[in-house]
Amino acid sequence: MMRIRRFDRRHMVPFRTVLLFAIALSAWHLSLQAASSQDHAWPSCRDAKSVPQKVEACSRVIPGLRDVKRAERAYLRRGLAFVELRQFDQAIQDFDALIRLNGQVAGYFDNRMNAHRQKGDLARALRDADAAVQLAPGHAFVYRSRGIVNEDLGRYPDSIRDFSSGLQIEPGNAGLHMDRGRLLAKLGDVKGAVRDFTTTLSLDPKWNQALKERGMAYVALGEPIKAKADLRLYMQLEPADADAAAALAILGPN
Repeated sequence: MMRIRRFDRRHMVPFRTVLLFAIALSAWHLSLQAASSQDHAWPSCRDAKSVPQKVEACSRVIPGLRDVKRAERAYLRRGLAFVELRQFDQAIQDFDALIRLNGQVAGYFDNRMNAHRQKGDLARALRDADAAVQLAPGHAFVYRSRGIVNEDLGRYPDSIRDFSSGLQIEPGNAGLHMDRGRLLAKLGDVKGAVRDFTTTLSLDPKWNQALKERGMAYVALGEPIKAKADLRLYMQLEPADADAAAALAILGPN
């Protein structure tokens, strides 16, 4: 005779537990769908052209992005857009989030440094510049950035050292030669400044400001012929520059 097994309620899963599990599963499924839709919306952030479009599109997709690399790019795009809008607090918040996602990229610290610097917070800017140098000591751009912050702080020897360190890595960097030459002229090393301005122009003949700076340096060195040659050429390119025009007027027509 077949024995009928009695139903044991002790092994029954409570209905409330089943209901809660079903609700949780449904919520998880909906969240996946929402996140997936945000990932699908990513191209609107990636492809945005104007600054307002970047802010609007990236703000819309950032909250639901699951892909970390996409999130990094979205925060970076929006942060740089906020800098262009001179909304530095919002930019710094985005760069903070970016660094939390990936704190090993020197460029992220460099971007936050720039926002702090333009906001006028030079102490924080210097900390970020130091962090960028520690992360990427073999790249010239981090030394140039720190050199500019050190110059803002009046730490001129440190600034010269940074520009020179960058040039040891990248001797063909016209911008670094220009920055160092400008600072050398300010500190009275006019001959050193002329060398840097000349190198700048040999590397990039279109760097108009180097013509003006070298012309002014020649004025300080008492070499009017060379000064007038540079300043006249500069005025052909930048005819509205009052300082260069005044210097030429003092030098005379011959």
